[in-house]
Amino acid sequence: MFTLALVFGVLILIVSRVLGPHVPTRAKAMPYESGMRPIGHAQRRFPIRYYLIATIFIIFDVEIVFLYPWAVIYKNMDPIWFWRRKRDPILLRPHCSWLRISGERRALD
Repeated sequence: MFTLALVFGVLILIVSRVLGPHVPTRAKAMPYESGMRPIGHAQRRFPIRYYLIATIFIIFDVEIVFLYPWAVIYKNMDPIWFWRRKRDPILLRPHCSWLRISGERRALD
């Protein structure tokens, strides 16, 4: 079944390339920036801080999706009972380690 889907996908790409219209122009080759003419080089480098903050945001955002239901369940539980369970603090380790790493690299300054 996977092979059939792969062959079908490749076949569709080949047919669209062969039968589809292909008229390259200079305007089509330019990078699109909201209808305005591009200013500067389109391949400029972003500072690493941008990627670090984006990664931290995605990790914390996805982690909150998993931590919210967990927090709702344990809202009315006794704190002593929470620490008796061995696997629950393990759920918080990735969050704490990413927070520590981002603090060490001063990513959120």
